[in-house]
Amino acid sequence: MKLAIIADSTLQVLPETFTKYPVYEVALSVIFDQTTYKENIDMDLETFYKRLEAGEFATTSQPAPGDFLVVYEDLKAQGYTDILVYSVSSKVSGTYNSATQAKAMVTDVNITIVDTQQASPMAGEVISYIAEQVFDHGWTIEQAISYFEADRDNHNIMVTVDNLENLKRSGRMSSAQALFGGLLNIKPIIEMRDGLVVATHKQRTSKRALQFIVDQMVEKQPKRLVIMHALNSEKATELETMLRAVLPNVEYTSRYLTPAIGAHSGPTVVGCVWFK
Repeated sequence: MKLAIIADSTLQVLPETFTKYPVYEVALSVIFDQTTYKENIDMDLETFYKRLEAGEFATTSQPAPGDFLVVYEDLKAQGYTDILVYSVSSKVSGTYNSATQAKAMVTDVNITIVDTQQASPMAGEVISYIAEQVFDHGWTIEQAISYFEADRDNHNIMVTVDNLENLKRSGRMSSAQALFGGLLNIKPIIEMRDGLVVATHKQRTSKRALQFIVDQMVEKQPKRLVIMHALNSEKATELETMLRAVLPNVEYTSRYLTPAIGAHSGPTVVGCVWFK
């Protein structure tokens, strides 16, 4: 058996994983004014978020089945007999369906597709760990799948946004909710729940929203926290400072959200991914 792993770009597998192991990425796209850009390929993060800050609105597009098919056929030509695919949650994107449709077009290679039920770097970091175990320590495909499923409840994302406009325009929040939320200075707390992006709580100010996230992390007592933001580095620093004051022994890192996620959340998003 010769195995390769594929992940879509929203899952944010660690960059070093792609250089060290046979792990490949299929990109989602963002669209500005009818021009399509593949994330991580055609437009860098800073350019993307600065365009959002300037008032432009972006939509997103899942990979076409043909995008997966090209990678499947290339790996087959390289002699790979098995391919393990990790996809962003099928409840928020058609990426899983595209990967599945492409699978039906390929013969003589075993393709297993995992619906991660997630949409953030929390999945990518777990996939990077799985790749290490598979390629350095001999894990089987079954072990890779079962580990991801068993670990799913041990991490999640919790973020907030200052500006509700992108959530409204992307359909993640109704116009009425955005209007009244803006008038009342309400900041939603957003998490992944059962594969969906859900506003689980509401706070009246940005400061209270950050404090709510801190309080939740104190309750969860994570081993590691990844501070997530768009270009909101000032708020990201503020949140990390608040967290370090009450959780000094936690391991901290920081990452940007990908454009395919940031298109919906907007440039003011800030929060963290927590790992037990």
